[in-house]
Parts: sequence; structure tokens; C-alpha cells
Amino acid sequence: MRGWNELLKALREIPHVEMIRIGTRMPVCLPMRVTDELAVMLRRYAPLFVITHFNHPKEITAEARAACERLVDHGVPVENQGGVDAEGEFDGADHQGAVARVASRCGCGRTTCNQMDVAEGCEHLRTPIDEGVKILEQLRGHTSGLAVPHPRGGSAGRGGKVTLQPQYVVERRCERDRAAELSW
Repeated sequence: MRGWNELLKALREIPHVEMIRIGTRMPVCLPMRVTDELAVMLRRYAPLFVITHFNHPKEITAEARAACERLVDHGVPVENQGGVDAEGEFDGADHQGAVARVASRCGCGRTTCNQMDVAEGCEHLRTPIDEGVKILEQLRGHTSGLAVPHPRGGSAGRGGKVTLQPQYVVERRCERDRAAELSW
């Protein structure tokens, strides 16, 4: 605990560090390590976000749920970066929706569903970006918008992943007065 406290204190002293994001599978693999003491210490360094990584609804056990709720109860925002989007493994709206719904019930604010990064020998596992957008379209209207995962795809060389969205704009027309009219 002392090491975490010292590290976070040092990060907070860097003027350009606006937020701290901790990506961890601790609530999944070691939920007993998420104690009240840890939650209080993390809250001290707000704005600080814990990003957990649930890949399957079965990973959200009673213990994992309690760990997430403990963080949230102490004022530490928790999000889920999960739902491995691997072709044939965890793809599909049913699976992605289940992960997001169960995660949201234990306090995870939003879920992002990431497309796998390009890795040699793994290309056959990557779900096409269009498929991720189709999953999002299938989930809209079938669960709370707060529980709909945000699909994200890689933008190699452009600073990380970007959120993918369906094209809801059907038509754009510019009038003489230059006001754009949108059809939804």
C-alpha cells in the first residue's frame, strides 16, 4: 500500500497530469485486495479512475462485484474495458451486452469494447470494425444506453483507440443561408 501511495503522490505532483487512470484486473483476479483502506487511499488522489477488465459475465463474481462497489462507495469511479472482441470467441451482441449489463450493476460506469490491436500471427482473431459497429446497433434499444458498450478500434500511429459509432445521419443538405439541415 505504501508503494502505491508514494507513486500516486509523485504523479499528482506533476503539473500536466490531470487525471490518473489505473487499468487493472484486480477486481477480477484478486478482489480481496480491494480493501476499504485501498479505496480511501485512491480517492485521495482524485481525479483518479479505476479501469477494470471483465471479459465475460461469469468473471463478475460476488467478490468481484463487492470490490467494484467498495471503490464506488468510496468515491472512486470504476469503468470496464472489457468484452474481448475476438472473432468467434466473445463476439456478438448477446455476449457484449451481457458483460456491459452485469458490469453496470456493480457500479462500472461505462464499458468499452476494444478491437484487438494488430499482432503478428493473431490477425485471424480480429473482429472487423464493421462487426463491432453492428454489435452496437443491435444493443441500442435493448438495454439502457448507460449499459451499451462503446466499441473502440485501433488508430495505429494516431495516439490510441477511437470510439466507433454507427452512421445515424441519413442525409445532409446545405441551404442558401449555409445552415446545415440534418435528417435523422
